[in-house]
Amino acid sequence: LFNEILDGNVVFLVDGMAVFFSVDASSNEGRAIEQPTSQTIIKGPKDAFVEDIDKNLFLIRKRIRNKALKVEDMTIGSVTHTKIKLIYISNIAKTEIIKDVRDRLYNISYDGILDSGYIEQLIKTNKYSIFPTILNSEKPDAVAGALLEGRLAILVDGTPYVLTAPAIFNDFIQSSEDYYYTFYVASAMRVTRYLALLLTLLVPAAYIALTTFHQEIIPTP
Repeated sequence: LFNEILDGNVVFLVDGMAVFFSVDASSNEGRAIEQPTSQTIIKGPKDAFVEDIDKNLFLIRKRIRNKALKVEDMTIGSVTHTKIKLIYISNIAKTEIIKDVRDRLYNISYDGILDSGYIEQLIKTNKYSIFPTILNSEKPDAVAGALLEGRLAILVDGTPYVLTAPAIFNDFIQSSEDYYYTFYVASAMRVTRYLALLLTLLVPAAYIALTTFHQEIIPTP
């Protein structure tokens, strides 16, 4: 009952009944849905997540109108009582991954959760690893695409970034724009990114190796 009142709802107590009724009457204007600031694209939808967790859930449900889309509500933070939503598509996501992420969230013991970055650090397998295993995005279409690929989304109230897990190496090479191009164009852009990554890693190393240790390979002129 206290939680319902603290959320801004109206609670009705009826004499002779051992339950109470809660009606959503909270007013939270918040920030309007705008264009993304850090993940801008040329082709595709321009809306972005905001700090209101209910608006963010609406942006995802607007794209995936299916009863298989499951939303699990939880509260984390012994002081802040931050709302968290775990979202997945039940007939696509693997059961063992859902259970693993759910257990990690329920096992969090922390005073305050102020941003999705807290969750990202607290549920990592190796907390000291520099390699990210969870992605964050402020684009609803990118999160919807991740859900359709079998991943899970974690919404945190008060932050415009939604977490998607698990992350693989290929996720850091692709762009959300790839979903809106034909197969050939999107594949060509991804191959170009891989080639650019290889050249960035190998060309400076090869140049230093030739000029420093293998000068005889370079023609004298």
